[in-house]
Amino acid sequence: MSEKNPILLSFILPMYNVESFLDKCVQSLVQQNLARGTFEIILVNDGSKDNTLAIAQRWASEWPEIKVINQKNGGQAVARNAGTRLAQGEYLWFIDSDDFILEDSASTLVKVAKAEKADVITFELCKIPVGIEPNARFNPKIEPEKTASGISFIEKHNYNNGPWLFLVRSQFLKEIGLSYKEGRQCEDGMFTMEMLCKANRVVHYPSPAYVYVRHAAGITKNREPAIYRWWLEGFAHAIDFFNGLIEEQSKNPQATQGFLKRLKSRRDSYTFFYCMRLIQSTQKSQEILGTYRTMKVKKWVPLKDFSHEEYPGFKYTFFRFMISQTWTFALLVYSLKLAKLLRLR
Repeated sequence: MSEKNPILLSFILPMYNVESFLDKCVQSLVQQNLARGTFEIILVNDGSKDNTLAIAQRWASEWPEIKVINQKNGGQAVARNAGTRLAQGEYLWFIDSDDFILEDSASTLVKVAKAEKADVITFELCKIPVGIEPNARFNPKIEPEKTASGISFIEKHNYNNGPWLFLVRSQFLKEIGLSYKEGRQCEDGMFTMEMLCKANRVVHYPSPAYVYVRHAAGITKNREPAIYRWWLEGFAHAIDFFNGLIEEQSKNPQATQGFLKRLKSRRDSYTFFYCMRLIQSTQKSQEILGTYRTMKVKKWVPLKDFSHEEYPGFKYTFFRFMISQTWTFALLVYSLKLAKLLRLR
């Protein structure tokens, strides 16, 4: 690209078997009111077994702004890191290829980010079931919130872990040496939290810009033992990560009590879902209770900082109580295992 038109924004899309969604996603990117030559779209095919790669190549043949990487399956983190290494944009936007973005959002977000010299700019999320069109529209005329540190943003906002809710300055990522943890589950939450903790200038734009498409089934609902073990290992790693981050940030003179409480609530949320997946796994009751005893030794439970703001409702209150004490956790495990056994008879 010429010096007159530096690349302002790189969209980075990991792709795996998304032939039914990719056209809509890419269409939402190319129809943004960004000047030609000031953006790029990096499509990273992560070993798809359907027509995803062919669709991506068709788009690349029509749009010089689109680049395609084809690699063997390694997971989203590997794909995102590959896209980041190739990206030339001043800002990066990680997009899941079965989602899409709202019309005219990108140019406004880039304009605000550059005007505020932001390390990170954030915005709102719209969730829809697959096959449904969103009612939300991006508003390009509202004022962004006052620029603040990442620590202040974390304290104030109950934000989503997804990296698709952030435009991040690429040089900032290089300066802090941050990339996605490969081969791990829960990498999104670790990436976004570390990114925000180290950001000096964060701007929130209070309008929906990203559309998250909910699917009826997915990897989080896969009950195969190997998948469950992978999820459990990922959650355990994330809990250890957050414990280390809490210890590190506790020594930071800029860390407020509200910020530290948010870190602890995020750690407890990972512990909560670790316990729930542990209970739903195919492990025997005694194995599950043995793991729980290890959690007690590590002081992962009880869940003292689990947030009712982030997870409101009776369901979360009930299960938080049940997994915070040994006897109630054991009662829950045996009750659910018995109910499962009775359903099989």
